[in-house]
Amino acid sequence: MANETRHFTDDDERALRALIRHLEVSWNRNDGSDYASVFTEDCDYIAFDGTWLKGRNSNAEHHQRLFDTVLRGSRLKFENVNIRSLSPTAALLHGDGSVLMPWHSEIANKRRSLQTYVCVKEDNSWKIAAFQNVRVRPLALPNGLTLRLILLFFELRTALSRILSRKTAVPGSS
Repeated sequence: MANETRHFTDDDERALRALIRHLEVSWNRNDGSDYASVFTEDCDYIAFDGTWLKGRNSNAEHHQRLFDTVLRGSRLKFENVNIRSLSPTAALLHGDGSVLMPWHSEIANKRRSLQTYVCVKEDNSWKIAAFQNVRVRPLALPNGLTLRLILLFFELRTALSRILSRKTAVPGSS
């Protein structure tokens, strides 16, 4: 946290790390209600697939359905959690979070995610107000001949689009 204004105490940082640990423990017990208990009542939760859950109850119910079906016996693992103080009552957290299925002993690359948390301090207790999870899928940028072919295709498609839009334009409407 070098060169950063620190708005909260070491106790706040410990409490925020405990919040993340709570998520891990409750997930690993497959307990949707306990998992959602550290979120604000009106939280926003965006899952890796774009599912947008609004509110703690929706979060709890959705996770319990997952734990009872496709995520039964799964485990959650967090790594590299970074905490940034935004104010005495707000923090931004980023970290690697991965789900291990029951048959996995190590994190599968296709299950690696980057997670963002906006945490707020309510009644002297930290809660998660917003969460977003994205899969880690680095994009391999093309180069050489492959890049030239892709750029040529883009130019041809753009030119074709312009030609077609002129043919379908209503005369005198420009």
